[in-house]
Amino acid sequence: MALRMLSSVFCRFSKNIFDVIITTFTNFKILSNYSRSDLSHQTAAESSRAQANALTSASTTAPATAPTPVTPAQPPREYQPAAINHLRNERREATKRKNLATFFTSFDQNIKKLYNEKNFDWPADTPTASAELAERWKFEDAPPPKKQKTDPDPPKAEDLDVDDTCVICMERPRTHAFLHYGLAKQDVSSHFIACQECANTCRWADQGCPCCRAPVINIIRVLK
Repeated sequence: MALRMLSSVFCRFSKNIFDVIITTFTNFKILSNYSRSDLSHQTAAESSRAQANALTSASTTAPATAPTPVTPAQPPREYQPAAINHLRNERREATKRKNLATFFTSFDQNIKKLYNEKNFDWPADTPTASAELAERWKFEDAPPPKKQKTDPDPPKAEDLDVDDTCVICMERPRTHAFLHYGLAKQDVSSHFIACQECANTCRWADQGCPCCRAPVINIIRVLK
């Protein structure tokens, strides 16, 4: 009987102690949460107050700056073509004419072998003809020198028909044609549009026919 009473008393005492420990731990946890929240609120308030003080001091101490000038919009740049390289054009034209002269010299020699020389009046290979040939295939990208008038009464542009006037200078009569590429074709074509001076000075070997831009292999003098 005594043991039962002691055990019941011990159980009640241990239960009361356990309840006191739980209550104390709960109160301590609540107090610690409150202290942490108060500390965070206090820190946030202090940081906001420091930022406000810094902005106020900067606004009062910074000197007044002049407004930035607005630069007007630049108009778009116009396209400027590159300058003409006359030396390069002269070299290209002269090189192509030299190659054509070499080819046609060999071509004429081979053609001459196909015919009987006694049946035709072949042009003589004289030094004068060679000099004219060299002048014929030479090109300079410069205005040709003015030649002295040998004809006492040369035809004027007003006296010439439109179909007989050079289409390049519109002053002298037409005497030369631009022979197009395609000698082996059935229809060999050429444009009879220029005088001798304009035919020799234009860049037909590099640029082609001035009328249709077809490849030109030679210029020929048209006899009427």
